[in-house]
Amino acid sequence: MTMTIASDSERQRYSQELAAYTLRQWTAARSLLDKRRINAESDQRFMTPAELAKCKRANNLTHNDIEKSRAVKA
Repeated sequence: MTMTIASDSERQRYSQELAAYTLRQWTAARSLLDKRRINAESDQRFMTPAELAKCKRANNLTHNDIEKSRAVKA
C-alpha cells in the first residue's frame, strides 16, 4: 500500500479551494433567499389592506388556534 503525504502547500491550496467553494455555495443560497423575500414583499405591496391584515393574522396563529378552528368547523 502506497501512502501519500500532502505537502504544506497542497494542504494550503486544498483549504483555500474548500473555503472558496463554501463561500460560493453560501452566497448562492443567500441570494436565493433574498430573491424569495423580495418577491414576497413585492406580492404584499399589491394586496389590499384587508388582505394584508388577513395574512398577518394568519401568521400569528398558533397550533392551538388552528386546532380550535378545525373543531368548530367539524
